[in-house]
Amino acid sequence: MQLILVFAIAVAMNAVATILLKIGSAKFAGDFSLQIIVDILKNYHIWGGILLYVASFPPYVYIFSKMNVSIAYPIFTSLSFATTIIIAALFLKESLTIPQFFGLILVIGGIVLLATNGGQA
Repeated sequence: MQLILVFAIAVAMNAVATILLKIGSAKFAGDFSLQIIVDILKNYHIWGGILLYVASFPPYVYIFSKMNVSIAYPIFTSLSFATTIIIAALFLKESLTIPQFFGLILVIGGIVLLATNGGQA
C-alpha cells in the first residue's frame, strides 16, 4: 500500500510539473533567443515545474529500490503520460480525440498488465 501511495505522489508531481512547464512556456513567442532564456529564468511556472521534477526524484528512487526497473520504469512513465493527458484535457482544455482516448485506454491496460506481474526487487 505504501508503494502505491509513493507511486501516486511521484506520478502526480511529474504530471503537474509538466503542466506547469506548458503554462510557463505559453508566455514565450518568437524564435529561441537569449531574451527567451532570460524570460524562462524569470518565470515562476517554469520554476514550479522544475522544483516538482526535482521533488519527484526521491520517491522515484524509492520505487526503484522496491521494484524491478523493468516493471517500475514503464509503469511510472506510462502513468505519468496518462495523468498528464487527463490533466491537460481537464485544466488546459486540450482536445482528446477518440483515437487518443482509445490509445489512453490501451496505455492504462498495459499498466494494469505490468502491475499484475508484481516486479518486486
